[in-house]
Amino acid sequence: MPLSDGYKSVRLPETFLAKVRLQAEKQQRSMARQVIRWCQLGAAVESNPKLTGQELLAQYSQRKDAVR
Repeated sequence: MPLSDGYKSVRLPETFLAKVRLQAEKQQRSMARQVIRWCQLGAAVESNPKLTGQELLAQYSQRKDAVR
């Protein structure tokens, strides 16, 4: 039985993965960390639709679980 590293596989469109890969390389992150960052930021946007992008990024940077 393989050991679990806490990650699960998901199927994502190749066009989306190409965007993830490009941004991950620019930010020197793994693709997994880039996807997590975008998911966390997207959840923050949905939870706080009246905040500006700069306000959301400022709040996000204060999170303990924020992907840097």
